[in-house]
Amino acid sequence: MTGSRLGDRVELRVIDRGPGIPAAALDKVFAPFQRLGDTDNTVGIGLGLALSRGLTEAMGGELTPEETPGGGLTMVVALPTAAARGDVRAAEPGRRERDEQPGTSTFEVNR
Repeated sequence: MTGSRLGDRVELRVIDRGPGIPAAALDKVFAPFQRLGDTDNTVGIGLGLALSRGLTEAMGGELTPEETPGGGLTMVVALPTAAARGDVRAAEPGRRERDEQPGTSTFEVNR
């Protein structure tokens, strides 16, 4: 995995050097319950990439596949920075912890 900042976006690249995916099937990998002919059907139900794309888009980002040079597939997660969203205060380290007051949590654990 690699990460970089490009302007007002942060990109994370998850790099796989496996067999890759044919260009015609790249959009199909995001369909729910899609396994693209996986022969090992003992694990997974084909929701991982559909959920990943949905969560990424809910955060204002994009999840896109790219061919990995030399073979394989790279998934690129591109998210806006806090400053790009106009949410500079949210980017301050420890802000959530400083704002929380003792006894104001939304749930309690009884022991």
